[in-house]
Amino acid sequence: MRSEFFHQVLMALGRVSPAANPPIQIAPNGIARQLRSALAHTTIAYHPRVASVSPSNLRGAILRDLDMRFALLPQGDLSRADLSNSVLYNADLSNSKLSDARLYNTDLRRANLMRADLSRANLSRGRLDGAILTHAVLYNAGLMDASLTSAELSFANLQTSMLVDANMEGANLTSADLSRANLVGANLSKAILSKANMTGANMSGASMDKAVLSEANLAGVKWSRETKWPKNVASWIRGKSTEIQPGVFQVGSILPPEPGERRRLA
Repeated sequence: MRSEFFHQVLMALGRVSPAANPPIQIAPNGIARQLRSALAHTTIAYHPRVASVSPSNLRGAILRDLDMRFALLPQGDLSRADLSNSVLYNADLSNSKLSDARLYNTDLRRANLMRADLSRANLSRGRLDGAILTHAVLYNAGLMDASLTSAELSFANLQTSMLVDANMEGANLTSADLSRANLVGANLSKAILSKANMTGANMSGASMDKAVLSEANLAGVKWSRETKWPKNVASWIRGKSTEIQPGVFQVGSILPPEPGERRRLA
């Protein structure tokens, strides 16, 4: 299994080449020679217990359908790479560049993506349960139908991201930036959104049952009759919202009340 994984990585890396040159295919009997000429700046190491790929440049690499669990790729440049359907369970991708990467249906459960740049990445249907995304940049990322249960997203940048029907139950979004994010139909039950910036986000049909919203900025948040707010702020939010079209409302105030202020502001 491990030797097959390494062979797959070598084959995939063989498709990385300058845009002006045609793709290079690596045959098993010419791996060393072709790696020297085509991937002079890429270092690949193999350990019996874990595959370690230390790339300086994997931009645009085609790495689909690979088993890369526990792979070590910190600070790697995988921008515009295609990792669709690959398994990166528990992989280390901290501080990596994954902007514009294709990660459709990719298994990133428990992966370390701390401070990774995932701007505009396609993570639709991705599995990021338990992943570490602290301080990660997910600006304008596609996360439709993605699963992020219990993920660590504190201080993450999720501005204008597409989180339609995403499952974020129990996720930690403390101080995260969700401004203008599309969270239609998303599940944020039991999520921690303390001090999160949610200005202008679309929460229509979203579920936030038992979510924590203390000091969250809700100015301009859109929501619908189907939206489920935490019981402790539901009446306050209704009172601070204006119906902008039939069944659709918009919050006008900025911060939800502190627990001791609920009765006074309701």
